[in-house]
Amino acid sequence: MVGHQPQRAEEAKMNYINAEQFIDDICAKNHILQRICIELTYRCNERCKHCYVFDEKKSADEELTTDQYFKLFDELRRMETLHITFTGGDPSQRQDFTEILRGAVDRDFAVTIFTNGIGFSEKTLAEIIRIRPSSMHFSIYSGIPEEHDEITGVKGSFQKTLTTLKKVKDAGIWVTVKTPVMTPTLNGFCDIQKLCRELDIRSEVSYFICATNHGDTSPTKLRLGNVEKYKEVMRIAQKEQATKEFQPRDVHGAICGAGQLSLSVNPYGEVFPCNSFHYWLGNIKDIPISVIWNGEELRRLYQLKFEQLGNRCVKCQWHDDCVYCLGSALAENGDIFIPIDENCKIARANYEFRLERYHNNK
Repeated sequence: MVGHQPQRAEEAKMNYINAEQFIDDICAKNHILQRICIELTYRCNERCKHCYVFDEKKSADEELTTDQYFKLFDELRRMETLHITFTGGDPSQRQDFTEILRGAVDRDFAVTIFTNGIGFSEKTLAEIIRIRPSSMHFSIYSGIPEEHDEITGVKGSFQKTLTTLKKVKDAGIWVTVKTPVMTPTLNGFCDIQKLCRELDIRSEVSYFICATNHGDTSPTKLRLGNVEKYKEVMRIAQKEQATKEFQPRDVHGAICGAGQLSLSVNPYGEVFPCNSFHYWLGNIKDIPISVIWNGEELRRLYQLKFEQLGNRCVKCQWHDDCVYCLGSALAENGDIFIPIDENCKIARANYEFRLERYHNNK
């Protein structure tokens, strides 16, 4: 049932992963656009220090209209797309957000909202709950309010986000807390995990802080920069993170999943393989998204093989645990085939932590 949280978060984790993998496999075999990320606006009511979104300084008038989104939804329905994620910026900055949301839910898409949660009025939040998206993901950077607020640049944002999150969760909508790991917020990381346990909600931790889509590397200064520090965080997070079955990397297989199951559309209709990989594929104002999805340009991208990265990656002892991001490599190094050193540290931490867990569980 859409919006229903049928079992406790701890009990549902592995079922969630297995079902997701099953659907991904079917869509991959049939070349179905399984999910699409829609950046509704780059406008935001927070100024997060780590944000990878480049502020285009464009006016709201240049963003896609409500009707253009409805036209996109109709085409996605014909393509048998299953899932839409609304993100930004922050969706709350669109006055027509609930209208857009209803248009997607009424067309039977599973809908996820990424938000900081501080920009919705009581009336708008009540309407979102009535529409009942499948899930809402809230960004919380530290369990210490002052640390969180320092990252967002908005005093009181921690409490505002938490208040909205609790209302959504109490309404029976599936809730996830998203936390990127950063040096300034390490002190409050344990508190986030404790909060998620107390509220019985899912925690999703990401370890890589990337440059902006236009190559500004200032967010990268927030990285941990140390393998042992990454492992410390992984030890804290392991109780909250679902354990996926380990699978060795096929070096003859794809580098990453960009463009294989999903696409991203920015506020102005431009299409990219994903929202962190700004490789321009077209604009839905001019080209139907079905044409872009089936186009040769995208095909060339998702047919790139890991072995094309060269011996540094192919012969690396940590490559099974590496989450290589083409978009981040492009933004930071100007070349999709040049690895980012920090990503190598995270891969090593993943490798060593995986062995550590294996020996501890013997």
